[in-house]
Amino acid sequence: RRCILADGCVLALAAAAAAAAALGAPQVVRLVLVLAAACLVPGCALLTRLPVADVLEGVALAVALGFCVEALGALAMVWTGWWHPFVWGITVTAFACAMLIADLRRNLTGMSGLR
Repeated sequence: RRCILADGCVLALAAAAAAAAALGAPQVVRLVLVLAAACLVPGCALLTRLPVADVLEGVALAVALGFCVEALGALAMVWTGWWHPFVWGITVTAFACAMLIADLRRNLTGMSGLR
């Protein structure tokens, strides 16, 4: 149940960040939501494939993995000279949300099979 709640919260964060960016929310709100989503969403998507024993460990790993994914994308953009961070952010978020939805679906079907 903890995985289902975590997946749902991270997907809600991604949706809130996208809505804040698209609708032109105040700058502080948009900054906080987009920064939190950029740090957590890619890392949480990768964390669905790793075993985590503690909640604090999971949050720390999610942030660290999120930073690694973002740094990898920035490095690739610098090396290729194709500097489009907005496109990179949308691509990473789309793939991460797809992974989170697949994990959420797997966890929900696993719970329904237990009843």
